[in-house]
Amino acid sequence: MPTRATHDDGGGTAPIDESEKVGRGGRPRRRGDGVRQTRIGRAWYAVIVAAVLGVALVDFIVQNTRSVRIEFFSADGQLPVAVALIGAALVGAFIVLAVGVARTTQLRIANRRGRKRERHAASVNADGER
Repeated sequence: MPTRATHDDGGGTAPIDESEKVGRGGRPRRRGDGVRQTRIGRAWYAVIVAAVLGVALVDFIVQNTRSVRIEFFSADGQLPVAVALIGAALVGAFIVLAVGVARTTQLRIANRRGRKRERHAASVNADGER
C-alpha cells in the first residue's frame, strides 16, 4: 500500500500519494488532479515563458531607441540604449557560461581520476587478498 502524506497548499491540508509524486521507470509524474505531467506539457510551459520574455524584450527595445555615446578603451561610437544593454548582458552571459563550462570540465576530470584511483585500489586489494 502506498504511503500517504499531507501537505498544506494554502487552501488546507490535502493527502498526497507518494507513489504518484515521484516518477518511476521513466513514467511521468502525476499532478494533484491525477493528470500526468509529460515532457511535451513541460515544453509548452517553456514555450509560453519564452514568448512572454520575447514580448518583454521587444517592448524593452522599442522603448529604449534613444542613442547614447559608448566609449570603451580607444573604441567609441553611438548605439541605441537597448542594443548597448543587451550587448552587455550577452557578454556577461558568455563569461558566466565560459566559467561554468570550465568548472564542469574540471569536476568531470576530478571525478574520472577519483573513479580510476578507486578501481586501482580495489584491484590492488583484490590481488592482495588472494
